[in-house]
Amino acid sequence: TVVIGLAHELADRDGRFEDEERATLLAMIGEHSEEAGAIVEDLLVAARSDIGKLVTYPEAVDLAETVTAVIEESTLPSFRVVGDPGVAYADPQRVRQITRNLLTNAVRYGGPNVEVRFATYPDAVTVTVADDGGPIPADEEQRIFDPYTSAHENGAQLGSIGLGLYISLKLATLMDGDLSYRHDGSHSLFELRLPRYASNEQGALTPIT
Repeated sequence: TVVIGLAHELADRDGRFEDEERATLLAMIGEHSEEAGAIVEDLLVAARSDIGKLVTYPEAVDLAETVTAVIEESTLPSFRVVGDPGVAYADPQRVRQITRNLLTNAVRYGGPNVEVRFATYPDAVTVTVADDGGPIPADEEQRIFDPYTSAHENGAQLGSIGLGLYISLKLATLMDGDLSYRHDGSHSLFELRLPRYASNEQGALTPIT
């Protein structure tokens, strides 16, 4: 509705807007279009999961490149990045979808300071989205991964239908990974864990099982 309304405003009354106003309206159209696309993508995944048609296509995924691409291709702000990004054995499209959901969730519901933390282990790599917001109540920690439920409930949120964490956990599990939440006393941590890829002596990448 917002996209259609703003687009009609520009089409019907373009001559009445200053350049700065026009740029603001175009930015709003872009932001709302991006959110609508994300909702559609999550709904499609949910529908395919419900009928057992959800599949992934794993390959080598550079996590640093993936997170950077998600941020650059969206209206999300820049985030502090720490740790050692590894190479995962996963579906790159689905890793981007999970990353986008976790970052969007942190911006909407978390504290003002958000960072991305990478870690590499012998058989796994992780991407953790941390924010300095308060903890989710203990009796709500598992419910946040249910469909149509939002983390850090604080009223209606633009572009939110409560599917992001549910879909992200489904996709992580389908890629032999996991998605978990915890609070370490100062930060809420959503950790995506995926199988790791490693280089053999010829430089080729092989999944660690």
